[in-house]
Amino acid sequence: PGYHRPEYWAMLAACIVTGKRRAVFCDSTGRDRPKKLITSIPKRVFFSLCDGYFGFGERSREYLLSLGAKRDKIFVPCQAAALPGSFSPERALAERVAARTGNPPVFLYVGRLSE
Repeated sequence: PGYHRPEYWAMLAACIVTGKRRAVFCDSTGRDRPKKLITSIPKRVFFSLCDGYFGFGERSREYLLSLGAKRDKIFVPCQAAALPGSFSPERALAERVAARTGNPPVFLYVGRLSE
């Protein structure tokens, strides 16, 4: 992400001039915000000059395809937390409840809010 920043365009130009292949992350989806011509044209141009794309799920893939990206150049990695080798799905709930017993609730949010 960052096609809207001049330094990203400078990095893109430097890669093109030096013959370096380039791939970018796209954390947007078609449902994030209404499309605006003033932003979709530069984004389409930026992405068209890239060799590959990293998306975060099928909605990102659909969005990239709508911007002209080639399906075989889109990599949608598995989004997962790094879990310790000792992690057991069967014991996870019991261990979490035991760890929280007697402590006040804790809430953590990692992400972004979008319509």
